[in-house]
Amino acid sequence: MVVTQQHLKRIQRLAGLLLAVWVAGCQLVPSSRGSASVAPGLHQPASAFALQQGSATQWNSTYAVTAGHIPAISGTTYRCSSECDLVFFPHPAAGPVPAWRHPRTGERLTAVGIAPGNVVQTSEGTARRTRLDISDDRSGVLYGIHDGPVVKGMSGGPVYGEDGSIVGITIGFIPNTEPLKQASPELQATERISIYLPYAEIQSEWVRFQRQRHAEGVADF
Repeated sequence: MVVTQQHLKRIQRLAGLLLAVWVAGCQLVPSSRGSASVAPGLHQPASAFALQQGSATQWNSTYAVTAGHIPAISGTTYRCSSECDLVFFPHPAAGPVPAWRHPRTGERLTAVGIAPGNVVQTSEGTARRTRLDISDDRSGVLYGIHDGPVVKGMSGGPVYGEDGSIVGITIGFIPNTEPLKQASPELQATERISIYLPYAEIQSEWVRFQRQRHAEGVADF
């Protein structure tokens, strides 16, 4: 099931919402975990804005990925070609590179990120089959959803599958309203909708990035 921008615009009209509300703000408070060492691949990206909060996830041995709505990420090398919420930037891995894979419908997901005060927050939810197309130009980028809470600062942080592999990065949340429930019956009993950019979309953008680098005569990373 794909819920498109048309559904979201209807939600906006009926509920008086701004689309920007889904950029990771506050829902219910997830639990604290203290140290980023408990979440492989998680770190905090450097930003030109000292008070900017956000998280990032190690993609491979030399690059990390994070949410594109976090402003002024230092060293940003590539921004999503289809205007999806993603950037890649150079960041040497501090340890083993985490495994990535596709999410599985119905599995328990764990989202982790660095909230204000440098506190590592974690939440758990269930992966849903429904995908969201939130773009104005219908670029075809499909975001995954789960029903765990997220808070400010978790954007760009890893979303783990049940086996500890990373299945995507947190983007934010939207309210679950009646029009959205009608568009996707599986959301009838869903308390909240948290959005993540899944592995498939991140991998597709990485391939595009590599093609761009090849065209510029730059070696693979």
